[in-house]
Amino acid sequence: MNLKTRKILSWFFLAAFFLITPAVIFYALGYKINPRSFRLQKTGTLIVESKPRGAAVYLDGKAREQTFGLFSFNKNIPLRTPVKIKNLLPHDYELETVLDGYWPRREKIKIEGGRNTIIDNAILIKKILPLLSREGETKFSSVSPDGKKLFFQNELGYWIVDSEKGTYLKLELAAAGSLDAIIWSSDNAKIIIDKIIFGLSDGKKIIELNDFIETDAVNLKFDRKDNDIVYYQTSGKLFSFDLGTKKTETIYENQETEDYLIAQNQNILIKTENGSCFAALYSKKNALIKNFELPCSGNYRFIHESDSRINIYDSGKRILYLIDQNSSEESIKEIDDIAGSRWTENGRLIYWDDFEIWIYDPVSGQKNILTRISEEIKEVFYQPNGDLYFYATDRKISVFYRGSDGKINFIDLVNFSKVRDLLFSSGINKIFFYGEIGNRKGIYELEI
Repeated sequence: MNLKTRKILSWFFLAAFFLITPAVIFYALGYKINPRSFRLQKTGTLIVESKPRGAAVYLDGKAREQTFGLFSFNKNIPLRTPVKIKNLLPHDYELETVLDGYWPRREKIKIEGGRNTIIDNAILIKKILPLLSREGETKFSSVSPDGKKLFFQNELGYWIVDSEKGTYLKLELAAAGSLDAIIWSSDNAKIIIDKIIFGLSDGKKIIELNDFIETDAVNLKFDRKDNDIVYYQTSGKLFSFDLGTKKTETIYENQETEDYLIAQNQNILIKTENGSCFAALYSKKNALIKNFELPCSGNYRFIHESDSRINIYDSGKRILYLIDQNSSEESIKEIDDIAGSRWTENGRLIYWDDFEIWIYDPVSGQKNILTRISEEIKEVFYQPNGDLYFYATDRKISVFYRGSDGKINFIDLVNFSKVRDLLFSSGINKIFFYGEIGNRKGIYELEI
């Protein structure tokens, strides 16, 4: 190599040094040239955690590959969660997490210079067909108030589905005269069918109430704390019956009530007197504590009886009245146009009308709409792990989640000719439901 060639190479490497070194330094400090504006900008970092792990990460439809400094390697092999992606230019991206056997999760994210954007709760939902576990049309069904158990009748008998255990229990019942009123105990350990009480651990008959109480007894309920106590009404009176001692006790006389609620420290009656209607709170010694005035309806019933507030639902006008008996305020919170509702574990009320799903925060008193659906909504369940909302129409079961940008994203999980009677199990991650598709009818299970 002659002197001239050596000089050219020396100048070339010197120039390359002065050109590349600043770029490397700026890159190490978190700066990049934005090709859109040709400006040097501070970059941001994206951290993604999914459940399950191992999901491929795509930004704006492109796989994020492994990099080392300014260079990438393992071309066309995307990074997988959990992952930390550095040196991203400030921009709005579409993030997609993809895993075989699961529905892709898409959401808009915003990367800001000098900051970490963290997606730490990307729950992926299995992409799997529902399994027909009990074939045959159900003639009657009833879902427990907490949405965890289902009673149904088919040509093979009377059954209880336990969504938490994933089991089917056949009841010791040959035939039922009336299935109009199915009463569940608050702990789901017992059920009343046609005034016969069954244990839900073995399906065996415990007692026939008609042998011990009046045959015209109506509005039967279990005690909220002791499922060996049953209440009932007849002829303007309210009674309690002890399954152990077989003794009946009169609680109220001459009280014409639409409904009643026996709580731990007080009893509440919905009454009409002299043309006025109200919820009357009594002590356990039958002393009147307070009256809460209500519009006269004739369609009142207590719901969500395990909630700390008093929940009174007017099924005719579809209005929910909430009373906090421990509050110094004597006002009643009123929520209009409710087809169904459910309290979440974090103390918020999810409720829905025919086509909208709302959420109510009793602390702030704020009501916010979550989404609108084009088909009539039949049921809604909320899973706090992943902030997922499952809902059913007459034909579909779907789920939606809110991305980090606040936008709602939908996934249709089931599309049948008929869907009803949803049970949601967070414990075993399954949805149980009655479905019909073609000539296949029965209870289906869907892993999520």
